[in-house]
Amino acid sequence: MRFQGENCTLSFGFHFDKEQVSLTGTLWPRRPPSHEPRPQPLRLQFTTLFSESELQTIQHWLTAGPSAEPLPLSGNVRHVRRASGPDVHTVYLDLEFRFEEVPDWWDWPVRFPLTARLEIRPNEFTYLTKSMNRAQWSSDLTW
Repeated sequence: MRFQGENCTLSFGFHFDKEQVSLTGTLWPRRPPSHEPRPQPLRLQFTTLFSESELQTIQHWLTAGPSAEPLPLSGNVRHVRRASGPDVHTVYLDLEFRFEEVPDWWDWPVRFPLTARLEIRPNEFTYLTKSMNRAQWSSDLTW
């Protein structure tokens, strides 16, 4: 996956709590050796609670293919929309943030609203969408 044009690693997991599922993850952008190293490696952490229906809505939106309508989200991300790019097999998503000021971790050109691009290769996208499908979870996980 690429975040803002940089190769990155996404680690995420689901935790079930009563009628909600908590999505927790970390994104580590990795700069190529030609760039100046960061004084401290960048690590973006996030935690979001979803109901079962919200998680299904996100999964359906992701798998529905290109859509003219952005998907509204809660928290720091206002919405996510499909974007086009040079590779027809790669999924391009633009995340528009609600930030009124530039957060400490932002290390890219500043334009408001702050928008980040995710580039997700086909096998990564398949894994991501399948992991959100309840049929893929262990049978002992209940809502």
